[in-house]
Order: sequence, then structure tokens, then C-alpha cells
Amino acid sequence: MAKHAWNPFLRFPRSSLAISVLVCLPLFLLLPRFKVSSEAHVLLEGDQRNLASYEKVKQILADTEVVVISLECPDVFSPQGIDAVRRVSDALQPLAGVEDVKSLTHSVKPVRRGLGFEMVPLVPSGLTTAQEIESFKRFCLEQPLIRDVMVAADGKHTLITVTLSAKANTQIRQRKLRDEIDAALEPFQREGFRFQILAVPLIEDEIRSTLRSDAQKFLPASAILLAVILGWTFRSLRILLLVLANQLFVLLLLPGAMELTGFSLSVFTVMLFPLLSGIHLAQLAHVYSSFQAFQRAGQGAADALHSMLDQVFKSCGFSLLTTAIGLLSLAISDVRQIQEFGFLGTFGVVLIFVLTFGPGLALMKIVFERWPLKADSTDAMGPDRILTAESADGRGLTSGRRERSWLVRVIHAIGGLLDRPSAGPRHDAAWLDWLIHVVQKRGSLIVAAVGVAALFDGLGISQVRTDIRAVEFLNRRSPTRQAVEELDKTYGGINVVQIEIDSGAEHGINQLEFLRYVEKLQRFAESYPGVSAAYSYAQLLAMINQIWEEGRPEALQLPENPLLINLFVLALKSQNYPFLTALCDPSFRIAHLVVRTRDMPSDRYLAIISGILRHAEQNKLGGISVSATAGIHSILEADRRILRSQISSAGSSTAVIGLVLTLLWRSPRLALLSLLTNAVPVAFVIAIAGYAGVPLNSITIMVAAICLGIAVDDSIHFITHWRDAVRAGLSAPDAVADAFRIKGRPIVFTSVILIAIFSIFWFSSFPPVVHFGLLSAIAFLGALATVLFFLPAVLCFYRR
Repeated sequence: MAKHAWNPFLRFPRSSLAISVLVCLPLFLLLPRFKVSSEAHVLLEGDQRNLASYEKVKQILADTEVVVISLECPDVFSPQGIDAVRRVSDALQPLAGVEDVKSLTHSVKPVRRGLGFEMVPLVPSGLTTAQEIESFKRFCLEQPLIRDVMVAADGKHTLITVTLSAKANTQIRQRKLRDEIDAALEPFQREGFRFQILAVPLIEDEIRSTLRSDAQKFLPASAILLAVILGWTFRSLRILLLVLANQLFVLLLLPGAMELTGFSLSVFTVMLFPLLSGIHLAQLAHVYSSFQAFQRAGQGAADALHSMLDQVFKSCGFSLLTTAIGLLSLAISDVRQIQEFGFLGTFGVVLIFVLTFGPGLALMKIVFERWPLKADSTDAMGPDRILTAESADGRGLTSGRRERSWLVRVIHAIGGLLDRPSAGPRHDAAWLDWLIHVVQKRGSLIVAAVGVAALFDGLGISQVRTDIRAVEFLNRRSPTRQAVEELDKTYGGINVVQIEIDSGAEHGINQLEFLRYVEKLQRFAESYPGVSAAYSYAQLLAMINQIWEEGRPEALQLPENPLLINLFVLALKSQNYPFLTALCDPSFRIAHLVVRTRDMPSDRYLAIISGILRHAEQNKLGGISVSATAGIHSILEADRRILRSQISSAGSSTAVIGLVLTLLWRSPRLALLSLLTNAVPVAFVIAIAGYAGVPLNSITIMVAAICLGIAVDDSIHFITHWRDAVRAGLSAPDAVADAFRIKGRPIVFTSVILIAIFSIFWFSSFPPVVHFGLLSAIAFLGALATVLFFLPAVLCFYRR
């Protein structure tokens, strides 16, 4: 027993527990400052296509904020439709902080006045007759910078943009903005009009509200589930309360630690809480199951604690180390959110180890010295199995204790009802004996089945999709997702890439030959399958030429006269035309071809851009260079980062875990066997993701490294006990039977806890979190099967 006598939490439990609480007090005090991060930038960081668009818009808007509202009505180009657009725009204008409102009825267009241009309302005054409305409709749907920009091609949807003078970057401002917009649009919704609203502040407010809603669902579901599982596992009220107290202590410390390190709760890090809860519960299951068996076999609290530490401390320590390695491997990822998850998860695992074998031990000693568990000589594990060299001396039993207060007696009575030895352990012996029989008699068949499963894994992994789309992070019922999908479907797409065409000289893009080349390339891009629209500098000059020619349809072409081109350029610069900066650089050296598509898989998207670039290279003029390197590189890099993260995190965690296990058992073969036992089910869930079309994104990419680090814990406990039994003189099959009887129940219980905890992610409102939880639960179920069947089957054939 002197082996753990150095531990101050066992020698001085009360004082060490008090000091621990005082040390942790600063972290508890940081809890009120804990914040939820809902920045749209965080959600978009994995989706390079949408992130690039977001960054450009953010740069253009500077310190302003824009709200985009899509209005749906039976016919925009009708007196009732135009009147509705005007009334909605007027209703939005008085809102607090509104700087400008743009819509069909609140916009201007250039018209020719002599040798110059004048800006007039886009909707002509007195637009009442059917002929006038039809002419206006034709104008809007034929103008490429109005069609699918201000009004949809179907004539039933139109966009209204509201520019705010200041950013709504606080929770109060974002909520106020949402309430004001909803209040302004409510009368029109009662009239039957339909709206979709998209704005960065509203996206962030929705993410924040969704995270809180998920937390409110997670907490009661977790509490009920854990109470049922823990009650079934331990059948002891005081153990149940102690386990929950340990859990609460860790979960209250984590927010303070996140605040101290500068991290915040986001859609990525929110998963840490149930994840660490499951890891902690798995360790507590081993600790309390062992302690419970020793004390019910007759040992006092102090002796049972020492015996428990002799049995589980090393295996628990190494299992937590492998879990930390799996999480820490995420820190070398190229994706920032995965790095944060890895660092925070590793810190949480260290915290779990320190609290479990520090203050947790002190609390156990204090409680069980006063309220010991009742002895059970019929326990299936039996004193002959679990007692150490010293015999139980009965310390800590209730006899001879001083009279308790009435409250203590009531608590003790309630605990006694649940602490009564049950028939559970005796029933456990039946299924444990069945398992022993199966693995010893059907070992070859089990190994063959695992081999077939490995082939299944290989085929599924080859079909895994690494396609990251920010919209897929949101639930289908999400207002933001619905708005984005409507914009994508109705207005011609949300994917935009910019192709740069460098003339090689300042003002070179105003040369007629260069403009004709750009015009031909833009028309080719428009006709390319999958492209919904293409915009170019040459197209802008053709539109100005049509205005100059009094709107004649045949005048929508480049002017032939260089003097007219220069006149149009001066007019565009003087009027600060909004599309000019998007279609060329300030020095007029580089023209931009902006290609727009609907949302699609990245490989198809890249194929479209590559096809347009090939055509541009084949037909380009001398001295011209064409490039879309930045846009394509960012898309390719997004997928490459996912693959690199998967390979680097899984590979590094496997290598380091293998080295640690080799040092633990001094046997590379046992380390390899443990890794293989858990690699097969982890590969299985990745294969399932491939078969089911679940994409690997910034969240689901973490499944392999995390599950491998956690799932290997059970094999560590099993092999460690098996190895000790073999070293004590048992044969390999007998050592397997011994490991089953001692470790079988805790392994099953810990796996059930992990499966249950990760299944709670089903309630999440974020699809990648749902996928992460379900894939992880399947991985742990598969790991349980391989630990109970494959691992012992191989160990039965093991030779020293």
C-alpha cells in the first residue's frame, strides 16, 4: 500500500481538496465572462469559394453593413408589384442607422444628355400602361447588370439592399436590427408577400441563438442519459452523485480555461463539452468500478483506493495519454478551427487526469470513509480475484461509528437502498463466459471477418468526398441557409470567380482590339455549360454605348470609335459607377472577367473554370496574360488542407500512440495489435461516410484522430490486464478469460457511455456536428466489437 502513500490527496484529503478548490477559484470567477463566438468568418473559413466573396464584400463595405432582402410576389413587373417594391423600400428607409436603400424603385440609371450623361430614376415616373410596363420589364431582363442582380429572370423575385451607416457587431445591436427589420416587413407578410433576409449580423445572431438552443437540448438529454447509464453501471446513489460532481467540476472549469486562453465557444469548439464529458466518464467508470469491487469485497475505503490505483492507474494514465495524443495531433492541422479544437481538447484531457487522480481521490476517501459501500461476498469478481496481498480489514464499515444527525441518516438510508448488492454481477458472469467461449472456439472465423471488413473499408474510403460548403454547416430549416439557397437558385448562383486579363500596359484595356478579345471571352464563358452569367469590362462599355444610342437594342455592342471609348471611361469615372471597380483595376491595365455559377461540387466548379481558361489561352493576343490562379488555388487548397489534415492527424497520432504503447508493454507486436484492433472500426466509419456521401469538412475530418485516440483506451485496459496475468503464470487463453472477468464490464460500460454521449449530437442543429457524433458513435460501437471479439481471439493464439 506504500506505493501510493506519496499522494497528498490520499494522505490529507480534506486540506488538499480545499486547496484545489482555491487554486481553481480564478477559473470559476472567469465563467461570467465566457462568450459565444458566432462570427460568420469562422463558419466560412473552410469554404474558400464563399470566404473569398465574403472578404471582397467586407473590403468594399469597410465600416458599413448591408442587409440583402429578397422580395417574392406574383409579378414584379405589374403595377401591384412595383408598388409593393416601393412601399417596402419606403418602410425600410426610416429604420435606425439606415444610410441608403436600393431597389428597382429606389435606384437610378444613366441617360444621355447632349454630350454627357445624367442619372435618372430606374423606374420611369407615371409607369401605368401595359406597354410602358412591358418595355421596362424588357429593359431590366435584357440588361446583364440588372438581370439576376436586381431582379430575377423569372420576374417574381427582386432584391432590396439596405446600407447601414455603422456595423451591428454586438449581440444587442444584432438582435435590435433583426427585430426592426421583422417589424417593418410584418405588414407586407400579412398581405401575402414572402421575404428572405441575408446579412452578416443576422447570420451571427442566428448562429449564437442556435448554439444556445443546442446547449439547452444537450444538457437535459445528457443528464437524463447519464443518470440512467451510471445508475445501471454502479447501482449506487453515492457513486452516481460523486461521478456527477466530478463531471460538474470539470465542465465548470473548461469555460474559464477557454476564456483565460483567449478561445471562445463556436460551432466547432461546442463539441468539446460532450466529448470531454464522455472521456471523463469513461475513466470514472474504470476507477469507480474497480473501487466498488474492492470495497464490496470487504476492504476499507483507504485500502480499496490503494488497490484500485494498483489496478487502473497505469492503464488509465496511458489511455488518457493516447487520447491526448489523438487530440494534440489535430493541432498540426492547417485549419485554424481544428488547431483550436486540438489544443483545447488536450488541455481538457490533462485537466481530467489531474482532477480524477487528485481532488477526485480526496473526495472519494472523504465520502466512503463515512459512508462505505456494503460488502458482497457473492460478487462475480470475488475477493480471490480483486484482493491484493493484504486481506480486507473492514476499515470504514458502519459499525462503531458515532451517532449521525437525522439528515445524514436519511441520506445514508437512501444510499443504502441503491447500494444493496444486486444480482447484476452474477448475471454478468453468464455473458462473460459466453464471450470467452466464442473467442476461444471461433477465433479464426472472427479474424477472417475482420479481414473482410478491412476490404469493405478500403472501397468506402476511396469514395470519400472532400467538398467543403459553408451552407452545409447550417440546418435545412435555418433562415440563413434558406436565403442563400434561394439566392443561388433564383438569382443565378452564389459562386463567383474572377479571371484577370492583363493587357500589359496602363490604360491598355481601353484598346479596341483588347476589348473585342474580352468580349468574345465573356460570350464564350456565358455559353459554357454550368455558367449562369459572366460579366466583363467590355460588356460594361457596350451597355454605356447602348445608352448613348438612346437605348436601341442593336446598339448593345462595343463602340468602334476610340474617342467614344475614352468619353465613356471618363463618364464612368466621374459618376463613380459601382460596377467599374469590380470589372477593372484603377490603372485600367487589368480587366476582370467575373464568372458566376450556382453552388456545385468543387471538382465540377474547377472543371468549368479550367475550360474557360483553356479557351482564353488558345485565343489570346500577343502581350496579354490570363490568370485565375488565386481563385483556383484557394479552392484546391481547401480540399488539400482537408486531406493533409486527415493524413497528418491520423498518421501522427497512430505513430505516437504506437510508440507509447510499445514503451508501456515493451512489445511492438502488442502495440501493433492494439492499433489494428481500433484502426479497423475507425476506417469503417470513414468508409460509411464515403458510401453515404457525407463530406469530410472542418468538423468531420476530426473523427479519425479523435476516435482512434479514445477507442484505443479499452484495448489498453484489456491488454494491460492480460499481460499482467500472463506474467503471473497464466496461459494466453486463461489470461484472456481473466481479463474478461475483471475488465469486461468496465469496457462495456465505458463504450456504452461514449456511444450514448456522441449519439446526443443527433440533437444538434448543425449537420456536420450531427455527422461527427453519429460517425463517432459508430466508431466506438465497432471498437467495442473488435475489443470484445477480435482482440481476445488474437491474444488466445499469442505466444511469449
